[in-house]
Amino acid sequence: MNTETVKGFQDFSGKEARKRKEIRQIIVETFEKYGFEPAETPIIEREEFVRGENKQDEAVSDIFKLQDKGKRALALRYEFTFQLKRLINNKKQPYKRYEIGEVFRDEPISANRFRQFTRSLLNVI
Repeated sequence: MNTETVKGFQDFSGKEARKRKEIRQIIVETFEKYGFEPAETPIIEREEFVRGENKQDEAVSDIFKLQDKGKRALALRYEFTFQLKRLINNKKQPYKRYEIGEVFRDEPISANRFRQFTRSLLNVI
């Protein structure tokens, strides 16, 4: 049995994991200091929702596609902006949110380019 990570993905533990946690905490504290509220969105969405109106966008062409047992076309999120359509429903304006989490791209990898990476995003609507 092969126990190596899938190409383009990596494990973090010990010192590196603690460092990543500390950096994330600094980012969260800074965002909240300026009145941004946290948001969390699903890692898996309907493929049509992920693609949206951006069908020609290169990042959209690199989404990880999935299919569940119900044969629904799903995808791993590749960014956080498309989910804003859903989040702003019934929110008082201006709406200030931040999100930090994992995103995925099914694209060629290199020394500094992975298929899973952490991204943060601030929005004011």
